[in-house]
Amino acid sequence: MDEPPLVFVERWTAQLRALQAGLQGAASDAAIEQRIVQELSKELTERAADLPAFELRRCEKELTALQDELVASIAAAAPKSKFSFKRGSRGTFSALYLTDLRRCVVLLPREAGASALVQGCEACVIALGAHQFRMHDSTGCAVLLDAGSTPVIERCKGLAFGRYPAALPGGDGELASSSQDAARATLPQVQDFDDPFATPERPSPNWRALSTAEQAALSGALAPLDVVGETGNAWEAVRDRAVQLLDAGEQS
Repeated sequence: MDEPPLVFVERWTAQLRALQAGLQGAASDAAIEQRIVQELSKELTERAADLPAFELRRCEKELTALQDELVASIAAAAPKSKFSFKRGSRGTFSALYLTDLRRCVVLLPREAGASALVQGCEACVIALGAHQFRMHDSTGCAVLLDAGSTPVIERCKGLAFGRYPAALPGGDGELASSSQDAARATLPQVQDFDDPFATPERPSPNWRALSTAEQAALSGALAPLDVVGETGNAWEAVRDRAVQLLDAGEQS
């Protein structure tokens, strides 16, 4: 039998705050912490319909803050290195933090257990796959996404979401379950914390789904990145084409 709603909230909140306290410890284990966060997110999603609205909003905000803290903690602990792209090889990630990018193209493989936080970006094209995806304080970006849970945005405007391009390689961490394969065939649903009661009939004004034509054009523009190797001019040409398509979509 399910816990009564307020008992669930009390127990769930205690678990979240215990994990939050553990993040401050020197012996924290990022893999275990990510798994616990995923379990907390799954539990909250499953019980959302039963919870009082104010408690649900509080839990969602605390969970988002914890996810952000975990991603930032992992990113801060990672060794600093120059990000490079080489033909025939791709980096992997367990936690990704992108911040303050302008008119950039970011292309990453699918990583089934990863978390991604994008913050303060403008007019970028981002293609990646992760279990959790959050985007804050960003405008005018296109996101081609394969997510294992509902993407979350906050304080964003003019975003366009589409599917991760099928022509691009998934990498070693490619998501492969039948339910996720089916989900890729549909456009993503996005949770906007600035418009929590949006519906398909009254969608959030802060994001939209890419049209079929836009999806095809962006996917086609990104495809050459798989074969251009380390030639800087080729990367710049692909970037310029993708951003040009993004600009055209905003004006249409």
